[in-house]
Amino acid sequence: MSTDRAARFDAFVRRYFTLGFALLALPFVWLVSRNVAASLRFEDALIVLRYARNIADGVGFVFNPGERILGVTTPLHTLLSAGYVMMGRDIAPAIQNVSGVIFLTLEAWLTAKILQRTHAPIVGGLVAIVLLINLNFNYLYFGMETHLFAFLILLSFHLLQTRREVLCGLALGLAFLTRYDAALMALLIGLALLAERRKPPWRLAVAFFAVVTPWLLFSTVYFGSIVPSPLAAKKDYYPALGYVRQVFDYYREYFSALAGVFVPAEAVRSAISWLFPAFAFAGCLSLVKASRDYLVLILSGALLVVVYAALGPDPGFRWHYYMLNPVLTMLFLVGVYEVMRFGLWRGLPLLGAGGEARARSIPRVAFAVLLVWSVVTLFGRLDHRYKPDPHTRQLYSIAAWLDERYPDETSLLQPSIGILGYETNLRMIDHAGLVTPGLYYYDGIVHTPMAQVLDRHRPDLVLVPEGADGVLAEHGYRLEARFHDPHTYLLYERVPDGPSARWPSS
Repeated sequence: MSTDRAARFDAFVRRYFTLGFALLALPFVWLVSRNVAASLRFEDALIVLRYARNIADGVGFVFNPGERILGVTTPLHTLLSAGYVMMGRDIAPAIQNVSGVIFLTLEAWLTAKILQRTHAPIVGGLVAIVLLINLNFNYLYFGMETHLFAFLILLSFHLLQTRREVLCGLALGLAFLTRYDAALMALLIGLALLAERRKPPWRLAVAFFAVVTPWLLFSTVYFGSIVPSPLAAKKDYYPALGYVRQVFDYYREYFSALAGVFVPAEAVRSAISWLFPAFAFAGCLSLVKASRDYLVLILSGALLVVVYAALGPDPGFRWHYYMLNPVLTMLFLVGVYEVMRFGLWRGLPLLGAGGEARARSIPRVAFAVLLVWSVVTLFGRLDHRYKPDPHTRQLYSIAAWLDERYPDETSLLQPSIGILGYETNLRMIDHAGLVTPGLYYYDGIVHTPMAQVLDRHRPDLVLVPEGADGVLAEHGYRLEARFHDPHTYLLYERVPDGPSARWPSS
């Protein structure tokens, strides 16, 4: 492949990438929506949906009627979900999931378009397919704001690349309303434009604040604060260094799985799981050499991990740092491409006559082969059908039981409010503190003592795992029901005239 042929190949890929990706994306969205999104139910997504249902019903931006508590971290996604509820109350969770599938697809496409501005477009194409393959099986996040947020962050960066400052500010504003994490990206883009022009990026700032200011004012007046209650509820679970180590180990597994797509040999997978930082560093050097703009995207991912490590939530909440997926996938595959290219150029004498042409062609051909194999792998995985796990089915069964027997004004204390909260209209007292500020619950070990919760909130019903019911009897509660398989849950009801009584005596 001569220089002219390499250029023509690159031009061909750039010209027809979007068309080819669209032809692939349509069956992808359809199959994942049918096989996964239609039946998927995830706890955190359903918390948002209960807020959305109350907004759609005119009750207000509340989880429990009359309680103005900002228990979600994603106002934009909550408002969009209110629209999904209006489209169909019974199918709102499925619509919410399908939106996540669509935003994942747009995220993958946009990552490729960003990379194709500066690098061989076949590399961007492979990055896009790898993101769709979803190596870490984060299907659970489809109903959350995760992929919407990633798309908006990537869109803001793409608009930075093209220096469309006002549109970039608007995209950053929408990203901020999706998750406050976008403030990091907004700061970095602002600093990048300031360093480039030696004057403040006023148009960016005005566009950004035009989007976010109405929400900040509304939140201050309506909730009394712009800070979501989950921020306090989820902090200090994990030490900072332990958090960073868990994130590193997670991406070791991620890149081991990526290597396994192409070379199933365990030795290769193990080597890649340890060498991925080296390839990512090589990719970082290549990207920054091509354009300093990439520093913004790379630093935003790194700072995101630093901020969350300082806050100390459970690193198992992987959607917090999901933005590393597109960033690290891009860095890693660019690094592989550049290492391959470097090795070929260093070995030109071994390539014989026409060595330069071969050095240009081999990486492109190799990545084209990898892309084709990735597409085969992708559609091989789309037969996967999501089936609710036994615990999820149990929670739905408990919700139906409660909904049949108790009026809406009944209060229920429990540590997991998504499924039971959405499937019933009971007033939830959240031991985990997401919608009940001042409480916390982590792994059943670190939590607000049950006695304090009962004295403070005096719930009508208490649902606890077996073995966590020690103080309930002495606080005026009697065992009402047991739920088995796969876990044993005990439902306690307040005894009329007991120490924690809220109901009138019969």
